[in-house]
Amino acid sequence: MKEHIQMFYAGFAPMHQKFLPFIKTEKGGRIFEGYLGVVRQELPQYLEEIRGLSDGSGVPFEQIFLMHIRSEISLILRQGHYETPACTTVFVNRDDAEIVGHNEDNDPGMKAHSYIVAAEIVADNGTLVEKFTAFTYPGTLPGNAFSFNRAGVVFTVNSESPLTVPVDKIPRYILNRALLAAECPEDFERIINMGPGLAQGCSINVVFTRHPNDSIKMRNYELLGSFDSTLHTVVDGSVTFRYDPDKPNNEGNGFMYHFNKYERIRVKQNPENIVSSIHRQNRAKQFPLPTSASDVLAFLGDTADTDYPVFRTPTEKDGGCTIATALFDLKAMTMAVYRDNPKTSAPLLTLPIPKLF
Repeated sequence: MKEHIQMFYAGFAPMHQKFLPFIKTEKGGRIFEGYLGVVRQELPQYLEEIRGLSDGSGVPFEQIFLMHIRSEISLILRQGHYETPACTTVFVNRDDAEIVGHNEDNDPGMKAHSYIVAAEIVADNGTLVEKFTAFTYPGTLPGNAFSFNRAGVVFTVNSESPLTVPVDKIPRYILNRALLAAECPEDFERIINMGPGLAQGCSINVVFTRHPNDSIKMRNYELLGSFDSTLHTVVDGSVTFRYDPDKPNNEGNGFMYHFNKYERIRVKQNPENIVSSIHRQNRAKQFPLPTSASDVLAFLGDTADTDYPVFRTPTEKDGGCTIATALFDLKAMTMAVYRDNPKTSAPLLTLPIPKLF
């Protein structure tokens, strides 16, 4: 694993061509230290995890921490193409199927070096504090792709690209890591609303698999960093309810899609970073309403739009790449992971999601 992390960092061109030179400037250094100070003050345990990644991999701490703020710095630099807008998520909520499907899209160089982390966090007194399984990018904290924890909380992440981003807030990679500890809706909402708030925005797709209330169980949260001193983070939550045949076939009634574009929060977005999302969204409208796992996989594996496919391989117009696909079957309580096109291939592995803890 050490070699994979080193190889990725050595070959990740934006790190050496953009990010490292930027933080050597007065402005860049101030921004770097600002984000570092917020994490040190608010979530120091995750700063220690980043230091552990650096120590274990032999990659300098400066580069490891930079990878955790690259989303913010990419937007600050207005070099949106260095932060590949990612990913695609589909919900299905019906009597006979509870499914979350997710394409994890990112820089093509990550595909050969990403991995799954199965972790237990134990306190000094021997108490088990956290236990989770998460698909993870090389040399970064888990929580920024797709995952589940010991409480059966499943979540996936879609990056978003607001035109501006605050520099005195919690980097989204750090906040996403914190969400792995959430074991109920109250935990989750406490974390996404914590001060001083989120820096770069994102979309969180979450299922509280053990929650009996259908109005809470399967949710999408859009999060936006706030410039209002009285508001930590702009939060808009939406529910995918159990399918009701007596209601219109609108999103939220038995299904929902989410891409890398704000749908409910009104904010100016980086226009370059939402082109692929608009194409993927338009393609979804050409599909029948998803009602099963096979429907979800058929969409996530779609390549009909050759310039901006749903299952992404780098094209002349779209540099994004689908690193992996996850299919959460919440009736069977399993997570299947695909490395190739899920429409035409078998999963690489299937893991059980905890039912009790």
